[in-house]
Amino acid sequence: MVELRDQLFLLDAGTGVSNLFGHKDVLERYDRITVLLSHYHLDHIIGLIYLLPHLKGKSLHIYGPGVPCYEDTTEGILERLLQPAFFSRPLREFCGEVRCFDYAGLDFTVDGIPVGVVPQRHSAPSFRLTLDNKLIYATDTAFDPSDWRGDYRGMTLLHECWDVVSRAESKHTSAEGLLEGLPPELLRSTYLIHKNPEWTTGDYDALQRIAEAKGAHVACDGMILEI
Repeated sequence: MVELRDQLFLLDAGTGVSNLFGHKDVLERYDRITVLLSHYHLDHIIGLIYLLPHLKGKSLHIYGPGVPCYEDTTEGILERLLQPAFFSRPLREFCGEVRCFDYAGLDFTVDGIPVGVVPQRHSAPSFRLTLDNKLIYATDTAFDPSDWRGDYRGMTLLHECWDVVSRAESKHTSAEGLLEGLPPELLRSTYLIHKNPEWTTGDYDALQRIAEAKGAHVACDGMILEI
């Protein structure tokens, strides 16, 4: 969840949306929730159903990579997920105003706030999103150092680390490869997210050691960042 310039954003909508019950004070400050989707794998959109209790009197705007990145629009893809066989309420009835937008793999703006879009390597079309040139969100992607040429000073990075060490032909990123290949100016403002639920305590210990050695951080639920 990101508060930025009097707007409230959710970066993807996985099961973590259930944590919003602990942030009612934040939700009360906004009359609209804007969801930015990186892609449509189920673990990134299933949390939309947890939004229902928080949408009374609000509007919901969802931006996703629709046509031509996918064969259907953002609205069409989500409507198929939220059909009666799977959920009792269609998306258009979540609240008084529900609007879906396709960003088509291109940069766009949300009420004047720029959102940068960069294609990623994954098993389905997935996109890195940069919000207001301050926050970078990169998940469900294989890491390639050549994708990170540029000036990232002053920016905060939330990046997946599904693996601790690199694996050949993986569609995901390892902490080892990421922290070796990122621009140095990003390392101290990098937070590792989208961790593998199959990890053991030993895996977490190894991840912490790798992150600390590079000055990066392991993100956790409930963490609050100033960007």
